[in-house]
Amino acid sequence: MEITPKGRWLAAVNFKPIDRLPFWPKFDDAYINKYSSFFKSSDLYDMHKWVGSDQHIWLPSFIKEEVRDGSVNISVKGSTRKTEFITKSGRALMVENFDGPSQSWHPTEHPIKSEEDIKILTEVYENTTVKLDKEKLGEIKDYVNKIGEDAVFAEVAGVSPLMYFIQMLASMVDSHMMLFDSEEIVAELLDSMHKVLLKKIEMISEHNPGEFIYLLENTSTTLVSPDQYRKYNLKHICEYGDIIEGSDNYYMWGIYLTSVHTIYSLFTFKNDTISCGHSS
Repeated sequence: MEITPKGRWLAAVNFKPIDRLPFWPKFDDAYINKYSSFFKSSDLYDMHKWVGSDQHIWLPSFIKEEVRDGSVNISVKGSTRKTEFITKSGRALMVENFDGPSQSWHPTEHPIKSEEDIKILTEVYENTTVKLDKEKLGEIKDYVNKIGEDAVFAEVAGVSPLMYFIQMLASMVDSHMMLFDSEEIVAELLDSMHKVLLKKIEMISEHNPGEFIYLLENTSTTLVSPDQYRKYNLKHICEYGDIIEGSDNYYMWGIYLTSVHTIYSLFTFKNDTISCGHSS
C-alpha cells in the first residue's frame, strides 16, 4: 500500500522506515504572489499538491487572549498596523508595516523604549488570560478532517519570551542595553510573558487537532549569545517541551541559529538524545 504524506511524516519523526524523505518546499503566500502569472491558483494547498509536496499545514490559532484591567487595541490602515497597550500605568505603542514581497509584518516602532514601558508591558502580561475559542476550534477540526491523509498539521504556539522581547517589544539595540542596565525588571517581564505562553501551550496541547506544535526562534537575526539564551530562555523552552511531550503532540522547536556550535553549547548530547537545560 502506498504511504500517504501524513504517514510519511509520522514515520520519519518516529525514526521508522519510509519509502523516501518527506518533501516540503518552503512555499508560502509570498511565493504565490511572485509567480502568480505562472501559477494561476491563489490557493497554497493547490500549489503544494501541484508540485507533489508532503504538506505540513499551519493551522490558525484557536486561543483567545484577553486583558483584565487594561486593553490591547489593534488597528490597521493600509499597510500599517498599530497595537496600543493600555494599563493603569500608561500606554505603549507598537507600529508595524506590511512587506508585500515577503507577505509579513515588520516592526518600525517598538513599544518598549524605557523602563516605564517595560513596567506597562509587564502589567499587560500579568493581566492576560487565555481562553479556548470553541467555534474556531470546530472550524479547524472540520478542515483537518477534510484534508485527511494529504498532510500533517501544526499549531504555532508563538515565540519564546526572550526572543519576542528582542524582536518585537524592544529594538535590537535597546533590548540588549536593557538586559544589562535594567536586568531585574526585564526578568520580571520575561517571567510574566512565560506564564501566558505556558498557559497557551497547555491549552494547545490538550486541544490541538493536528500533530505538531511549533515554537519559532529566529535567533540568527539577533545578537543573543549562548550564555544569554541559557540564562533567560532555555528553562522556558524546556518547560514548554515537557508539556507538549506529555501530550499526544510532537514538539517542533524551529530555531534558526548562526552556527551548529551554538546548539552544542546549549545542550548535552548523549546516546542520540538531548538533555535539556545543561551545557556541554
